[in-house]
Amino acid sequence: MYKTLKQYRLKRIFLVLICGIIPYLAALKAAGQSHTYEIRYANNTIGLLDVKQETNGPTRKIHIKSRIQMKLLSRMETDITAEYHNNILIRAKASRVSKGADSKETSTEKTEKGYNVVRKGQPATINREITYSVSELYFSEPKELKEVYSETHGAFLPIKQLADKRYEVVMPDDKRIYYRYEKGKLMEVEVNHQFGKAYFRLLQGK
Repeated sequence: MYKTLKQYRLKRIFLVLICGIIPYLAALKAAGQSHTYEIRYANNTIGLLDVKQETNGPTRKIHIKSRIQMKLLSRMETDITAEYHNNILIRAKASRVSKGADSKETSTEKTEKGYNVVRKGQPATINREITYSVSELYFSEPKELKEVYSETHGAFLPIKQLADKRYEVVMPDDKRIYYRYEKGKLMEVEVNHQFGKAYFRLLQGK
């Protein structure tokens, strides 16, 4: 009887451990998010945009990669990385390479007093904390935000919610980018430029 009771207790301990591990494993899986967006221009697919966020305790790393191929713009490659610790930006880097044109790179590095920013070789400083950047728009809806930091431009950009529930970001050249969410998930980005409108549309199941 003692042996049977001991076996019963061991089984209960085993089940408790398993029940505790399953949510933990689920949490580990949820700690990484990735999405793929189809880039469309003039009713044609011209590339893909991949976004990925990895979380490890208080540290979050975001990676964005886009590859565009079209006759008018030739080939363009964009890579953005951003690292956060306790929801404060620690460092970021954005690079854009186009065939036949000089590459463009912007780096942001946290210091004791703020940030050192280098864009196209020109240094600048930011004397305030950065808690939300453009790359985060792909993972969380920017409710009640008034501005967002651009890893590419090395500056804060105004953002506001419109009557149709989309969010409008105003670029330094006064062009507009619109972000549309459904239940907190980014579904579409509308980019306005001199050649017309381009759209980034979420591929379901990706």
